[in-house]
Amino acid sequence: MAVVETPSDTSVGDLKKTLDEKPAAAKSDGKEKHKREYQFREERLGVWTLYYPIANSWSECLPGLESLWAVYDMAKSLPIVWRFVLETLSLGPVFFAAYFVSSFLVGFLPAIQLYNSSNTLIFIENIAAGRPVDREQFRDIATSYLLLFTGGLFFRKIEAYSRPILQQRVSLHFKQRLLEAQTRFDLTTSENPDVQSKTGRASGWFTSAWSVLEGLASLMAVGAEVCGQMSVLSSVIGSRQDAKLFALLCAARPLGLLAFIKSGRRSYYAMVTNERWLRMEALFDLGTKPSYKKEVIADNLEKFINSKYSEDRKHLGDTPEQSPDDQVSDRAWLTYSDFDTIFDALPLLVFAWNALKTKGETDLSSLVLMQQATGSLQQTLLGIIYGGTNIAGLFKNIMSLYDVLEIKPTMVDGHIPYPEEEFKDQKGMAIEFKSVNFQYPSTDKVVLKDMSFSIGPGQLCVVVGENGCGKSTTINLITRMYDSTSGEVLVDGRPLKDFKLSSYRATTSVMYQDYQHLPLTIYENILLGRPDCENSKEAVEEAARLGGAFDFVQKLPLKFETNLEPQQTGYAITWQDDNDTYQKFFDSQKATKLSGGEWQRLALSKSFMKNSGKVRLLCYDEPSASLDPKAEFEMFERLRELRGGKTMIFVTHRFGHLTRHADLILYVKEGSIIEKGNHKQLLDLDGEYAKMYKIQSQAFEDPTIH
Repeated sequence: MAVVETPSDTSVGDLKKTLDEKPAAAKSDGKEKHKREYQFREERLGVWTLYYPIANSWSECLPGLESLWAVYDMAKSLPIVWRFVLETLSLGPVFFAAYFVSSFLVGFLPAIQLYNSSNTLIFIENIAAGRPVDREQFRDIATSYLLLFTGGLFFRKIEAYSRPILQQRVSLHFKQRLLEAQTRFDLTTSENPDVQSKTGRASGWFTSAWSVLEGLASLMAVGAEVCGQMSVLSSVIGSRQDAKLFALLCAARPLGLLAFIKSGRRSYYAMVTNERWLRMEALFDLGTKPSYKKEVIADNLEKFINSKYSEDRKHLGDTPEQSPDDQVSDRAWLTYSDFDTIFDALPLLVFAWNALKTKGETDLSSLVLMQQATGSLQQTLLGIIYGGTNIAGLFKNIMSLYDVLEIKPTMVDGHIPYPEEEFKDQKGMAIEFKSVNFQYPSTDKVVLKDMSFSIGPGQLCVVVGENGCGKSTTINLITRMYDSTSGEVLVDGRPLKDFKLSSYRATTSVMYQDYQHLPLTIYENILLGRPDCENSKEAVEEAARLGGAFDFVQKLPLKFETNLEPQQTGYAITWQDDNDTYQKFFDSQKATKLSGGEWQRLALSKSFMKNSGKVRLLCYDEPSASLDPKAEFEMFERLRELRGGKTMIFVTHRFGHLTRHADLILYVKEGSIIEKGNHKQLLDLDGEYAKMYKIQSQAFEDPTIH
């Protein structure tokens, strides 16, 4: 393999160091799990580096044992496969039967074609040899071809009719099951790396439910095709003197091809590590992508980009960048095409030698029949190898699907509806933290340390502190996105874990700083704050006015029906270079760009939409981060006016208008509450809060402070 020198760079050095290090034990759910250690053999190939795993167990070193393990795994998964078949059968027994039966019968058509070819060749040979033939024999042969065509057309039409209907039902059924399973996940479950790995496998194209079912049908059709052709060949050549030679030649080409492909298939991880190539790609992106254009123009980078690209290109030289598979194929002494040419010529040579020995007694019909059979079997094997329709792979895909469907949420739901009877008439919510500690799953860092405070029903609480001190985590515990590691979170005097999550969250309204706009219309995004609302159109528009989004929404072409992030589904079929004909369709699927302040106004509008009589707690995590001071002041005033006795919690790192009206201010530093009280009390205390408040106040008043 070519070894190419590259400039020294910390990234490649760090990569090599990382690969050379032994994996440490990883933690999951508080329990240590030792990952399997792998060693790799490194090989340079152009700009690529290939990492081949080195077998480090006896089971991987013994030939054939891997196949035995695959059979064992398949046997274990048979109950799940049977469950999958029964579930898909229930979606449409008639279409299921029509699809599988027609696929099976279509698989037999090549064998029937082979049989007809054999009879036709024998008929022609008899004529050439002067043996007696009649028109009735020809009529029988022609009729068999007609029946083959008619039967093939009929069964293919049944297959084509049943396939899209069954595909639609199966795909949407399991897609909905995956949707229902994943929407039940709590945050801890959905962030678990093992769960994310399983959902990723289950959501992929090759593990989709329909591709699995289609693979099973293809396997059945392939089995029918192979068995049918073998039975025809055995009946045709069984009585020949050279039957063994004939059978050997039929099997040699496909089996030899299979062995050749298997011998060249090695598992490896490929990654570009050539720093010159990587930097050239980065420079090309920097110079061509619109997202970097402002920086390129403002910093006058045109000369730098082009000169550095030329320099790196000169150093790269002719180092190939083609994919590793292409490079390996180009450098191999014997390729698939060479191998196929050898086996294509072998039957001709053997038959020529046999004809020479028997002085011309070998019939050409056998040769033609064998060529047809080997070609058909070869294509069948290629379909199995490259189409991925192997049984072990399909069974793993089914297991991946049901692995996700059977995942249970980590968080245990409570059993008491909220609010309790004695608090029915209370408008706000009492919240108390008792010696709460918290660390995120799969991490060692303690985010909240011995946190204790109490917020009375209807109070306005502001949580302040520097970025990363644990303010947002506090909101996550109050809304029970996570459970505390130790200590208790109480709501109205009872542990939060006791309440049913659905009833509790129906009484809370939360606006997160990392607000995610849903891929729906603006109207639907706001409506989801209270989806069961009557007179929803008027309510959505009023919420948009309160959130400050109404004016800019009205300026959009479709107003509230605008989908800011539409699904990208369109494509053009054209043989012309000019795509202007379809430009309006491309434009209709482009995302609508909004400013940070406009996105935040939409988030506020959704929050106002949820602010109904049921809601007792309003939580806002950095709600004014992208708003100007005037918009921030107006927002705070609207929120205070509409609070109506509800408990309200604000998380912010900006001190100002709101803190002066707060009933309780919690100053958080490094996960602990170091000061608490109202605005006047904390200023009189002259501690951390007073210090930060004065700094921010002076920044507005004194232009010399930066």
